[in-house]
Amino acid sequence: MTREDVQRWLCEVIAAIQSDSGRETPPLSDHTVPLRDLAEFDSLACVDAEVRLSELMGVEIESIPFKVVEGGQRQTIGEIADYLVSRYGGRDKESEGDT
Repeated sequence: MTREDVQRWLCEVIAAIQSDSGRETPPLSDHTVPLRDLAEFDSLACVDAEVRLSELMGVEIESIPFKVVEGGQRQTIGEIADYLVSRYGGRDKESEGDT
């Protein structure tokens, strides 16, 4: 999977969560900070995103860093996508059984 795949899936998941909750979703980009820029996107939405994105990527995501623990800095979609690719990019549904 490529960074573009992960970024696209992350945006799809976030948009679906907002839509399913009846909230408006502005256009999403690498610079969007979900915990700041999206109405009522909170810790429950973060957990929902982890579950949905795990299904799309075909890997079990332990945690999506919407917020960095040290300092509490909220992350952009681009920063989150970079982290996910560095952590899970080499694994997908087909390669999980090979390890």
